[in-house]
Amino acid sequence: MRKSIRSRLTLAFIGLAIGPLLLVGVFLTWQSFQSLRQDAVRLQQEVALRISVELSSFVHGLENDLRMAVDIYDLRVLTPREQRDLLGVLQARQKAFSELTLLDSDGRERVRQSRLKTITTDDLCDRSKRKEFLISQKEGKTYYSPVWLDATTGEPFMTIAVPLKDLQKGQVDGVLVADVLVKKMWKKASFTTSQK
Repeated sequence: MRKSIRSRLTLAFIGLAIGPLLLVGVFLTWQSFQSLRQDAVRLQQEVALRISVELSSFVHGLENDLRMAVDIYDLRVLTPREQRDLLGVLQARQKAFSELTLLDSDGRERVRQSRLKTITTDDLCDRSKRKEFLISQKEGKTYYSPVWLDATTGEPFMTIAVPLKDLQKGQVDGVLVADVLVKKMWKKASFTTSQK
């Protein structure tokens, strides 16, 4: 009988000693998990914000390059040869520009310069029904397309269209359209996320 009471008391004291430790351990583990989860979410938000700022900066830099050609060199008044030369210089300066196209006020291509293929005057077409022309022409704002994949290469592209404004008439006199290879932006974004 005595042994039985002793073993019961021993088990009770062990239970009283271990039970609170287990409860505290479970509580601390749960708190630690919640804290780590919040830190992970906060880190992901910071990474997403950083990538967003970098990509936005890259795209606005491309837009500024296009605006420079439009505003400083006044593309509208240059001869077709001078326009082609200027677009070639712009492509050489900024490797992301895969194709540059100058549209007139009616949406017809006047000059098109491409890295991937040679374009003749017979290849020039009418883009008056496309969004990049319509939005830039009617609203006088820069147009940014969603990312799209090239059918032949499968590479991701984005279209940026900048209106050519005639300040004397106060209207849009044409549009400069750039097909931008966004592969570099994707690589930069994936590199940034893999660093974390």
